[in-house]
Amino acid sequence: MQNALSLAMVAGEVTLLRGPNGSGKSTLLRTIAGRLPAAAGTIECDVPVLYIGHADGLSPALTGRQNLADWAMLNGLANDDAAIDAALDRMQARAFADLPVRRLSHGQRRRVALARLTLGPSSALWLLDEPNSGSTPPPASRSTT
Repeated sequence: MQNALSLAMVAGEVTLLRGPNGSGKSTLLRTIAGRLPAAAGTIECDVPVLYIGHADGLSPALTGRQNLADWAMLNGLANDDAAIDAALDRMQARAFADLPVRRLSHGQRRRVALARLTLGPSSALWLLDEPNSGSTPPPASRSTT
């Protein structure tokens, strides 16, 4: 781990954190998100931080839609049907949003998990730990060259 780390970003910018397994990438993301205490120093962020770990954090007994509504309520975010539908549409997850999460494929669960981010404030910093693990991005978000 670095003794000092500084990063400034602007809205819409994407930064990729790379390193070998066990190098501390997940630990750093969890620390920035406030899930772990910093071993030393301080972490300052001027915007809300939304973190999605490598585990989806979804309740298998609930539908994708119910998971989004519960997550929004617990985090004081937009919790209305229109906002949830828009989040599901953005991740192309509405077609399976009313099925229990336990019946979804890994890729479908990941899309529902990532849809939570779009319910948050537009100024939020998104911290994604292995966002594409076991899946491919929805077609609308794939880039072509």
